[in-house]
Amino acid sequence: MQIKINEKEIKLKTGEVTSAKKVVSRFLDEVRRQSWNFQQPTYYFTVLIIMHLISQEALDNMDPDSLAKIMDAFSESGIG
Repeated sequence: MQIKINEKEIKLKTGEVTSAKKVVSRFLDEVRRQSWNFQQPTYYFTVLIIMHLISQEALDNMDPDSLAKIMDAFSESGIG
């Protein structure tokens, strides 16, 4: 999978993308379930917004060229 971060194309491993999607989906399913159980439906949306803000801030603070080099180096070395 290719993704563009700060105008830089980054290649992601298919297996890691699949695993990450499962982990995030399980987390969001649990948040959705708990927000329903505790009758706080807006909590789910609050979590989504905060996840977006935190992840966007982290990506914005990364140099896209350095991130691409790190991802490529680990992919080529077989680590990860």
